[in-house]
Formats: sequence, C-alpha cells, structure tokens
Amino acid sequence: MKTIMKTIKAFFGIFTITAALAVSAQAQPASSFVWTKLASLTNLPSGWSIYQPGMIDVNRGIIYSLSNDGIFWKYDIQSNLFTQLPVTGWPGVVGQKIYNPDENTIWLTLNGRGQVYRLPVTGGAVTLVGASGASTADYSNVGFWNSVTHKFSTVFGYGLGAVRNWRWEFGTNDSDWVQIEANTPGRAPWQRVIDGNGTATLDIGGQRLFVYGEMGNSTGNQGQLDAGFSNNGNQFDWLKDLWELDFKSNTWTNLIPLNTSIPIAGGIVYFPPKNILFMVNGYQIPANANPSVYVTGLWTFNVGQSTNWTQVVATGDVPNVADEVGFTANSFYDQNNQRIIHFNNAGVYALNLGPQIGLLKAVKPSFSYLAVGTNYQLQVSGDLNTWTNQGSAFTATNSSMVYPQYFDVANWNQLFFRLQVSP
Repeated sequence: MKTIMKTIKAFFGIFTITAALAVSAQAQPASSFVWTKLASLTNLPSGWSIYQPGMIDVNRGIIYSLSNDGIFWKYDIQSNLFTQLPVTGWPGVVGQKIYNPDENTIWLTLNGRGQVYRLPVTGGAVTLVGASGASTADYSNVGFWNSVTHKFSTVFGYGLGAVRNWRWEFGTNDSDWVQIEANTPGRAPWQRVIDGNGTATLDIGGQRLFVYGEMGNSTGNQGQLDAGFSNNGNQFDWLKDLWELDFKSNTWTNLIPLNTSIPIAGGIVYFPPKNILFMVNGYQIPANANPSVYVTGLWTFNVGQSTNWTQVVATGDVPNVADEVGFTANSFYDQNNQRIIHFNNAGVYALNLGPQIGLLKAVKPSFSYLAVGTNYQLQVSGDLNTWTNQGSAFTATNSSMVYPQYFDVANWNQLFFRLQVSP
C-alpha cells in the first residue's frame, strides 16, 4: 500500500489530503468459475437446434430453437423446462432464424438470405413478411436483430465457391433486402463463413455483435490460401481474429488482429457485468486440416483491455467437449441471474462467477497551520461550485490534525475539500 500526499490551499489555513491507493496491492480478477449442470436434464430434446446468437428473449428469459425442418422448442431459463411448440405452413429450406423483440416473434429466411417469414413465439402458422427469391451466396452467415435500425441483419456467408464480407438488412417497411456493406475482397474484416459453431455473439444491451475467427481469406475465392495462415484442407484460411460491430456507429473494430489469436476455435458468449467474452470448449486449429482434437476448457477476453484469449480455471460440473462433437453448442447470457447458460448434447449447464474481491480508493483529509482554539468547518464539493458542510464544526487543539473520516472516491478529481473558520 502506497500513500500519496496532495497539498491544497484552502480559504483559511492549509490542509492535505491523504489518499490511500492500491498500488502494490491489486484486486485480482475472478480466479474461479463454477459450472453447475441443471437438475433433471440428462440430454437435450430431439430436434433442438440453435445456429444463431439472437434466438433469445432476454427480458422474459426464453431461449428458442427452430430446426431447418420446423421443429420448434422454447426453453424457460427460470423454470429450466423445455416446451415443444406447434408449427404449420413450413415454407421449405430455411436458413437463418432470429428473435424479433419488437414483434415478440421469430423471423426466418429461405435459403440463406431469401424471403422472410414470421412465426409466433407461441407456435402456429408461418406467414410471409416480405422480400423475394433466395440467395445461394449467403449460406452459413450470421443473422441477428439490429436493435438500432430495428431490422433483420445478416453478415458474411458462403456460396458458389466463395465467401463474402457483405452485410444486408430487412425491415417490415422494406420491399426487399437492403445492402449495408458491399462484398469487397481484402477489406477488413475479411470474407468468411460462420459455420454454425457459435463463434458469433450479441451484446444486446450494448448493441454490438462480436465475431471470432472461422474460415475465409483475402480474396473470398475457395481454394485460395494466404501465406502464413493455417488452412482447413486447402480450402480456406483459419483467420484467428476477433471483431466487434457497433450498431450505433455502424463501424467495425478489430480486437485481435488476423492470424494472431490462440490456436483454439470455439463458441463465444458475451458477459455484460464484466464486459468480457467467454469461449466455452473448442478445438485445436492444426496447420493444414480440419480440426480433429477437441479441447475442454474456458477462456476469457476482456473487451477493451485484452489482446488475446486467456484460459481460466473452472470447477464443478464442467461440460465435456466430447458431448459437443457433432453438435452446434451455444451459450447465452442469463440477465436475471447474471450467469451463462450453455447447451450441449448432455444437457444444460450454468456458469457462475466465483467470489470477487474489489478495492476502493479512499481519501482522508489532514490539516496543517491551524490556529489552536479556533473553530473550523470542513466542506465538500463535487464540482467546485456547490459546497456542503461535512459533519459538525470542530475546535483545533493542535496546529496539525487528521480528520477522522475516510471518503470513498471512484474516480480522482471528482471530490474537493475546503476548510473555513466557523463562528
């Protein structure tokens, strides 16, 4: 612990502020994360399938699953119960599905990015919203609800022997999909496929999308490999990067540069209370092949601070990566309980943070050159304009005194003191 003395001239006399700062002592981030397998669930129901990060009603605590052939489930986080819902009028080969919070419905598209349909969250008939045709160049893209534009959005995609980095949106007042960003080879972020492995996640409250790695290259053309990159069997590069799309500014920010992340790929999920990303389990990225070595583990990335993923220790009912092979594992943030909900073939798991330690910055005023026998009043201000008496006036019994009370300050230069002679 290190002490810093700051001298300030007051209206009457001089006093100093003794600030106790945690310099040598540091509050460490959570060193323990605890997994719990939720009771009474030994596996997932037949047909459970989630490929997109936006299939959650955060406020009501409901996660939805809709398979490509129309099997519809909802999972209630609070009750830990699955309920299958009816579907009629299934339109055909469906690509992306998202939860639309404005309507409280599910929106889905045909063949990657085609006609848009809606489905009530209670189940029922699928009805047409709009758009026309179908795109065979948007398979394995990311679909999400943009809460700023209030539209169904998609980004990236694969088809016709190439990957892309374009972005599209569709809203209830649009006659067709509107292109927001063009497909531009070599533009960051590079063209890629998001192949249903949970490598995209939403910060719903902060209105952001995070995308981690997956496969692509600088030109978009299948079979073209960039020097220095691992590849998945001479088809595409393993990109090993991390990006953030801010819906408010409509801009991309690179968080991990191309080809520099740890050689692990896996599903990610955003945890708002700590502004961090979790990567739950994954697979090792080899030099020139598709992954074959799966890894059970937990990694964190502190947004705005980290430069790469850091593996952390997790205890409890750790979900085994073997239960995720051949399954699109997905994780979601449970807002009501501030935890992560994770699905795999063996059931549903909850990840909670262990005990946390924090340090508070505090100041304690001390006074010098006081006149013995004189009454003084300590005053406090947050802006140097409005001053408030702190406690009762006191009589100086010595030329130097220490005020008996500490003051917590979350940020420096936001708390000011002065001492005045009191009648």
